[in-house]
Amino acid sequence: MLKRCCTVLVLVLLLAGCAGPKKKLEPVYFPPPPDLPRVQYLTTFITELDVLPENKRRLALALGNTAPMVFKKATDVAFYGHVLYVIDSGIQALWRFDLQQRKARVLQGFDSAGGGETFALQKPVGLTIDEQGRKFIADSGLHTVIVLDKDEKYIRSYSFPEGFRPGGMVAAGGNLWVGDLRHHRIYRIDIANGEVLQTFGTKEGELYWPYSLAFDSAGNLVVSDMGLFKVLKFSPEGKLLGEIGQVGDRPGQFTRPKGIAVAPDGLLHVVDGGFENVQVFDRNDRLLMYYADAPPPANLFLPLGIAVSADVVPDLQEFIAPGFKASYVVAVANQFGPSRVSLYAFGVREGADYSKYGLSTDKKKPQ
Repeated sequence: MLKRCCTVLVLVLLLAGCAGPKKKLEPVYFPPPPDLPRVQYLTTFITELDVLPENKRRLALALGNTAPMVFKKATDVAFYGHVLYVIDSGIQALWRFDLQQRKARVLQGFDSAGGGETFALQKPVGLTIDEQGRKFIADSGLHTVIVLDKDEKYIRSYSFPEGFRPGGMVAAGGNLWVGDLRHHRIYRIDIANGEVLQTFGTKEGELYWPYSLAFDSAGNLVVSDMGLFKVLKFSPEGKLLGEIGQVGDRPGQFTRPKGIAVAPDGLLHVVDGGFENVQVFDRNDRLLMYYADAPPPANLFLPLGIAVSADVVPDLQEFIAPGFKASYVVAVANQFGPSRVSLYAFGVREGADYSKYGLSTDKKKPQ
């Protein structure tokens, strides 16, 4: 026992001495200087250890009996409270990163909420979480959507038309909206019983590849359509209200529009897998900026899913540069290069004048 303790102590001293002080990297901002920053690259998750503080991560690598698990093909992300969830279709798993407690779990099988059964994923590709913490996983291998409760226990799967291929999803108010890439439409279903309540995109050519879904600040359904190279907006009743973008290689256009997320400030973040960036649009559908077009590690590599959260800002404060005031954190899943989840902070530089951008940082209420 004494010999083992001495060995551990020696390893700890070696880590402290050989590693030396870590070189402080300069913050990477978007847009780059001389423009005022709106986005800061924070860090990247590749393994289950990346959620740990740096000293604990290095110690775990040195003392671990096995290599840490790594992402194989991260396809989608979602936040719930202080937890970041990641879908990995490469290892048929749901990753769970508790950013507050600084620990991770990799779930490759799920017990039934009723007990006595287990459930495994086959080819998970999408994820959304409702207000109750229920997780909805789109599985293209099983041609269904799997429902887990707040404790990641299996509840049920839904039945869909023959040939169903799940696309984007969003859940709210007891309903789930899910895209069908095979039949080019979106179903609104009752979460409790799986009944289809409404169908979007029934007109010819209205939808083709509804890849990602979200709700904007006005309660409209926003859909990225990778086949039409656009972002579409539907009213809650299913009426097409408008379109953003078209196919092209210029800002405001798309080649592979994939994941979308509406932030707490109402801004729409759209992942483009072809450009390997994220474009940001205001409430009036005007392009404001784009980010992640930078050298590694701040870049994206074949990005897919995206999620935003204001809750986790305090949990990632160690990565946020002094003087940069973050409003929320953006997580983007990259399926290759190696597969990883990139984290960014959206905010402003404290004390800077953003008025020429049409943005006021004054927190006082108007008189």
